[in-house]
Amino acid sequence: MARRSPVRDALGLLMQRPDHRAWSIEELLTEVLRTGHRTNPSSILRAIVAMERAGAVQRVDLGDGLQRYEATGEHHEHIQCQRCGSVAEIGGCLLPDTASRVRQLTGFEVTEHRLVLQGLCRECQEHRRAELEQRLADLR
Repeated sequence: MARRSPVRDALGLLMQRPDHRAWSIEELLTEVLRTGHRTNPSSILRAIVAMERAGAVQRVDLGDGLQRYEATGEHHEHIQCQRCGSVAEIGGCLLPDTASRVRQLTGFEVTEHRLVLQGLCRECQEHRRAELEQRLADLR
C-alpha cells in the first residue's frame, strides 16, 4: 500500500468495523470527521482509491450512481432500501448453483456476479405503515 496517513489509517479502521457495510464517500467523510481528523471529500477519495489499488477495499456498485467501498473479503450480497437508500450486507452467496446453470443454458462461464436485492428497511416499513394509517384516519 502507499504511504500511511492519518486519513488512510482512519479509513482502514472504519473498513474493519464489525458492522461491515458498503460506505459512500460522503459516509466515510462524516465518520472520519467524527473521529476528529480534519479532511475533505477529495482527500477521502484519494485515500480510498489508493486502498482500492492496494487491494484492501473494493468498489461496490448497487446501481444507484453512488460509489461505495467496503473491505475486501469473502463474497456476499447486498440489499438496499428503496426509500432511504440504506444498504445491508447478506452474508455468503445466495446463488451457489447459478453458475453451473448459466453455463448449461448459455455456454458462458460466470467469473463473478453481484446481486443487489431491494426492499424496505425496518424504519421505512414503519414510516410507510404510519403514512397509511394517517391516510385511513384522514378518510374517516
